[in-house]
Amino acid sequence: MPFTPKFVDLVRNAATVSGSGAVTIGSAVSGFTSLAAALSVGDQFYYCIQGVDKPAEREVGRGTMQANGTIARDPISGVATQFSSGAKTIAMVAAAEWFARLEAVASGGGGGGAAAFDVATRAAMAARTPRSGGVQLTEAGREGQFTFSTANLSAKVAADPRQGIYVAPSSDPSGASGAWVRRHDGPVNVMWFGAGADFLSDDLPAFEAALAAIQAEAPAGYRQGNRLSVPAGRYYLSGPLNLHGGITLQGAGSAQPYGAATILRFAKNVDGIIVNHSTTHGEGLGTQGDGAGSVLEGLQLWGGNVNINPATGAVSTFAAGDSTTGHGVRIRGAFVACKDVASYFWGGDGFNIVASSAGGASTLGNANSFTLERCQSMFNRGNGYLVAGIDANAGKMTVCSAISCGGGGFLEYSFLGNSYDACHVRDCGIVDPTGSNGPTGTCRYPAGSNNFYYMVAGQELLAKTTIPGTNEAVWRPFAGHPQCKTWVSGLDWVNGSPYGTNPANTNGRNVFTGCYAESAQPPCQATAPSLFLGGLLDEVGMVGTASWVRAGGTGLAVRGIESQDGSSMGIGGKVAAWDAATPGNAAGTIHFGASSDLPNAGAAITFGARSGDPAVARAGIYTLTDTAFGSRMYLATTDSFQAGAKTALAIDEAGNVDVARGRLSIGGVPVGSGAVRAQAGVAYTAAAGDAGAYIRFTSSAATALTVPPNSAVALPVGTMIEIEQAGAGALSVVAGAGVTINSRGGDLVLAGQYAVAALKKVATDSWTLTGDL
Repeated sequence: MPFTPKFVDLVRNAATVSGSGAVTIGSAVSGFTSLAAALSVGDQFYYCIQGVDKPAEREVGRGTMQANGTIARDPISGVATQFSSGAKTIAMVAAAEWFARLEAVASGGGGGGAAAFDVATRAAMAARTPRSGGVQLTEAGREGQFTFSTANLSAKVAADPRQGIYVAPSSDPSGASGAWVRRHDGPVNVMWFGAGADFLSDDLPAFEAALAAIQAEAPAGYRQGNRLSVPAGRYYLSGPLNLHGGITLQGAGSAQPYGAATILRFAKNVDGIIVNHSTTHGEGLGTQGDGAGSVLEGLQLWGGNVNINPATGAVSTFAAGDSTTGHGVRIRGAFVACKDVASYFWGGDGFNIVASSAGGASTLGNANSFTLERCQSMFNRGNGYLVAGIDANAGKMTVCSAISCGGGGFLEYSFLGNSYDACHVRDCGIVDPTGSNGPTGTCRYPAGSNNFYYMVAGQELLAKTTIPGTNEAVWRPFAGHPQCKTWVSGLDWVNGSPYGTNPANTNGRNVFTGCYAESAQPPCQATAPSLFLGGLLDEVGMVGTASWVRAGGTGLAVRGIESQDGSSMGIGGKVAAWDAATPGNAAGTIHFGASSDLPNAGAAITFGARSGDPAVARAGIYTLTDTAFGSRMYLATTDSFQAGAKTALAIDEAGNVDVARGRLSIGGVPVGSGAVRAQAGVAYTAAAGDAGAYIRFTSSAATALTVPPNSAVALPVGTMIEIEQAGAGALSVVAGAGVTINSRGGDLVLAGQYAVAALKKVATDSWTLTGDL
């Protein structure tokens, strides 16, 4: 019996509905008529149900008033919305389907009444005569208006074997003599191709058929921008879905945990959605493998071990995949965008963007200029997001989140770098979402202890056999998390950094702006020239050579990156002001190149390089405190303070200066050894330059050295002048005007040839003469 709706204006009620059940109507909304007043038992009408606090939960359909006062639902899309709890309204509407029917009548599709042009199945439509005008297909999920075209449509009929858009007549199944053609001017709907959306039956053939039909529909050279709509519902796909033709795959809702309306569940240990790069180039010249420019929007993607109750379609258990095979989204094409896409339970990465070459079937494509916005990666065995390869650059992620993935949150291993804005990470590298054998980036050792460690990036192989606590080049301590797995020899471990870059790549010019990492995670491991601007990373900290700039309490502070690997570069270890009363309490650290790699090293300023390698600078100023060395500051050309090291000067906590190697010089003259000067004359007056000098008087005649008054030559108190009678002539020391020279016994003449004496200024015009007199 054809659907015959009743129309009444301004009818709306509060409603109660759960899952796919009937609607219990409540009171009329203020200003509207009640459904109970407008309808009698058996009346049919078009309705719109929508959540008040969850507007993404909505449904348009054909309703029937039941004898018990409830409303029976028949969704126009063919898939009932699974309503959750909360307030809803139900209103009487004039659905687009009704106007399509009226249009079909006006175009000659049945000659006079609804019953004349309704067809219940595609088979009935294929057998229908006459073929002029239009018909309305009422088959569940495949509803729509069709008109007959007498053109040769054999190519398009062949490309659409599931009859989503083209239905050839029974008399000529090839379509050569024409076919029924769906009238639509919006996106293609996957339901038209037989998707069941029951979470159990395989909908992959429907998706693939819809994509093929879109390719056939689009004029050559204009495939970009075509849309495949995936209405609210739960779909199961037995294998990967390869996007091509620059398609937009458009779901309903936000795809976030509490707003998901379109869910695609994939088989265990397979990839989810794959976007490949073109093997040809040029606008409009892409092949079927060309996914460049594709867009994913409003989708929640499930992989891994998800078990569904076959009777109810409800999820009974779920966990991440137990194999590294299977990523939620694999991007190999350029200019791909993901917006409001969530990726859960995958054995690999939630989002895997790995591309190494521009074309060819054996390469990993070109993923440059990708965009991810408001995406979420959660409970994945691998990383939340992995970007790697020489052709995965110039992309951007904005307000994306990674939660409880076994690997890192955002691992940036691309060649040239990408941008990350306001991203978020929680519990990555900590939780094993497989519940058993998934690798993580942190561990506890020994079992039951509070000793926690994170794996150093790039040490995956050694981490399998190196006992934590025995080698900080492989395992380093951190604050820990109660869910860290106990280390066991032979297990696999991964880089679990919230934000990490490739330690072997110094080309990646990555920028992380305003990113956040929650506490109880390992530190970020990032290499230069990556730059972190602002953000909330204090709770995890950073190691490596990248720079982190953030605003401090008293203005702009450049935050240092603590290093334990001898290759850090940072400015400022702490933002608090340095306190002269308690030195070292809030002292910062500045590293230009490398700091000390000794275990008790403190603040350091280092410059230059060793062995021609700019990554291993050693010369500089170092502080060191331990039982072997005490508390000292070193001026050195090496950060090794052992015997034979080139340590120029050490100052200990008591202020003592220790010249460890060589001699301390002033103006090129070693301290404690004055300049040697010769005087051949018989009369000489000490000058300012004689301070610290050794003067040899060589005359064979009697010679006099006059010590001038302070008013004439202001030699500082403490000045010492050493003198030698190098010649045969007697050498006498004479006091200038107002000068007193004291000596034992009052002797002021040296004892003879080669006698040596010293003059020491002990007051303004007072000197003491000592020596061989």
